[in-house]
Amino acid sequence: MTGPLLAVLAAAVGVGASLLGQTALGVAVLLAQILLVLGWFAIVDVPGKEVGALLAIGAGATADAAMIERGSDISLGPLAGVLGPALVLALIHQFTRKDKKGRVTASLTAILMAITLSVVAAALVAERAATHGEAVTITAIVAAGAASAVVASPLAAAVADPLALVVGTAAGAGAGFVAGDMDAGYTVGIAAGAAVLAVMGRRAATFTAYDVAAEAARAAAGAPAATGRAASRQARRQASRQARRSGEAVLVMGSALPLVLAAPAAYVLGRLLVG
Repeated sequence: MTGPLLAVLAAAVGVGASLLGQTALGVAVLLAQILLVLGWFAIVDVPGKEVGALLAIGAGATADAAMIERGSDISLGPLAGVLGPALVLALIHQFTRKDKKGRVTASLTAILMAITLSVVAAALVAERAATHGEAVTITAIVAAGAASAVVASPLAAAVADPLALVVGTAAGAGAGFVAGDMDAGYTVGIAAGAAVLAVMGRRAATFTAYDVAAEAARAAAGAPAATGRAASRQARRQASRQARRSGEAVLVMGSALPLVLAAPAAYVLGRLLVG
């Protein structure tokens, strides 16, 4: 039950930070960005991941600072100014790698994904400065956290996913009603949007980890015919370690997802529904 507890804890930290203000929420989002990036690269394990992680975390921190600096001006324009140079640096990194430049496409794709997700999370910091920003961010964070906790439970996916949508929407709407005076329909809409993104994000992380572990297992299964028993044992041990690392990485990412995935729901639906 570690996964659900981490999701709830992350949501609680996010709610507490939002109550304290935009700067505090920016700090909480930065911690989530760091966990997200580290968990992501632990799952995909691509060449050049160290520099990629630095680029993604640096881009996220810069985006957070830009949103805090703008205060009540909640336009996301500065994020383009952060995202563009970060993507260019990711390309330069691929050209200047010191290794044999294997898996270039996989490495570049993973790094670009990490940078994009990290920067997008800063939208939550921007939304906090809006007129109803506190209520909107709390609604989205609680919804995403509750949905993530249910998806991370031992329940089968066929049961957990619909239940997560219901629980996330209900929990987020309830928190929104307590936190502010938004229209009930708007509150439910924001909560539902955050819950949907949380379920999709958590499942995507789990599937990615499963694919990586399965690939290692297939490599282990093919080792005996190719290289003998010693190599087979080594391959099986490597597959076991990869499966364990992937599981741990999903827990790390899962603790960050409530804040990261609440960002697009809070900002987009907050602008559309609340204004």
